[in-house]
Amino acid sequence: FEDTVALEATVQNGSERALRGEQAESGAAGSAEARGARAALVGMMTPAVVSVGGMLSALVVAGVLQERIMTRPYTSLVEPDAAPGYFQHSVFLVFVNRLFAAAIALFLLLWRHESATPAAPVHKYLMASVPNVIATVCAYDSLKYMSFPAQTVLKTSKIAAVIGWQKVVGRKSHEPVDYVTAAVALGGCALFAATGRVIARRAVPGSSWIGFVLMSASLGFDGFTSMLQEKLFAGHLDGTTMYNQLLWINLVSAGFAALVLITTERLRGALQFAAQYPEMLSDAAVLSVSAVGAHFALGHAAKSVRAVHFVALSTVRQLVSIALSNALFKHYLTALQWIAAVL
Repeated sequence: FEDTVALEATVQNGSERALRGEQAESGAAGSAEARGARAALVGMMTPAVVSVGGMLSALVVAGVLQERIMTRPYTSLVEPDAAPGYFQHSVFLVFVNRLFAAAIALFLLLWRHESATPAAPVHKYLMASVPNVIATVCAYDSLKYMSFPAQTVLKTSKIAAVIGWQKVVGRKSHEPVDYVTAAVALGGCALFAATGRVIARRAVPGSSWIGFVLMSASLGFDGFTSMLQEKLFAGHLDGTTMYNQLLWINLVSAGFAALVLITTERLRGALQFAAQYPEMLSDAAVLSVSAVGAHFALGHAAKSVRAVHFVALSTVRQLVSIALSNALFKHYLTALQWIAAVL
């Protein structure tokens, strides 16, 4: 009996030690799994945070540089006694942006050993590029007549232009919430325009309507481009990479912008301005880098976050751009204009 009790005690002690060992191993495994889960979560979150942060930063920088280039005077570094000059050649700015984007896309295609052959007929790229270039030029030129905050607020009404084009041309129906969203955006634009200054600082008094016409044209052409691209490239872009699309859309756009510059004899004037005010070229280069960076980050951010969060982040970016422009260029928005911007 004593031997049996001793044996049972030994077994019990061994079982307790084994149990404690199993618990320790289980705790260690649980800690390892927790650490692995945290590492996996960080690994999943890092690309999203980087892409979203990059998108917001690049778009804010691009917005500030657009306003700086189109609305602020440049001092000549070649002739210090020369009068300050204002940049007037928006088509040249579009040409530089698109050419830089095409060069980056070509480099990435070659580096990744991907095909640079156009996925669709070149004339379809041209049909999509023409309204896109016109929309961008109108947006740049509108800053000569309206403030950057007013332009940014007006851009939110693009949803109305897209819905209109899809309804008239594409025969596409929309949910009631889409129309409500468009109505709220348009109401916010109207409130912003009615409750404070919207005209550009160096514009002729009473000319802000020109800026609204140009920006409305920009939104119309931009919305038309979105709808047109969907129809033109249906069935052509399956299996093609983002870099291939980026190459040909921007290359054809740069070619069209160059044609406009040459036929209107504005290329010489733009080059002369760049030679006398070389700071403009550095601003244009940073703008191009920001625009291309924003494009890539935009694509990754759209895949990394939910659509509703993506829209919310885009809205935050617009508010940050307005706030930064207001601080840097002293627009002095009224309280009601801030409310309209939030709407």
